Amino acid sequence: TICRCLNCSMDCYGSHCSQPRRLFLNTKMQERDVFTLRSHPDYSAAFGIIIRDDLISESDSGNDAFDIQQTKALSAPVEDLLEKERKGMQARIAAFVTAQQERYRLVQQRAQRDQRVLRKKIMHAKNSQIRPPSDNVRLSSSSR
Repeated sequence: TICRCLNCSMDCYGSHCSQPRRLFLNTKMQERDVFTLRSHPDYSAAFGIIIRDDLISESDSGNDAFDIQQTKALSAPVEDLLEKERKGMQARIAAFVTAQQERYRLVQQRAQRDQRVLRKKIMHAKNSQIRPPSDNVRLSSSSR
């Protein structure tokens, strides 16, 4: 007996009628490496296989006769993948928010430090009675 993939029509494995538990794997299936499979545009992360969508048409309603067990079996990997992706997304968002808050905190600290430094310089200038630059210009022009 030869078992063929319903998705890609490749002969996957075979078994002998006298020894049905002994399987013969199609060695051509091993030629593809995992990276090549996962980078294929039709790779399904939920099911870990390449799924061609050549059987789906715009008119398909998706309400074909399908028993509850089969539906549950196909739903579980999808739900698991979506939950994993949701948690990953939330972790990435939280990390981004934390990084942006830290960046804002550093900008805020620097701006407040700069404000304090300028305030001290202005107060020091007032206390030292340093003439503003406009007064110096007038003095130098009148001394001519």
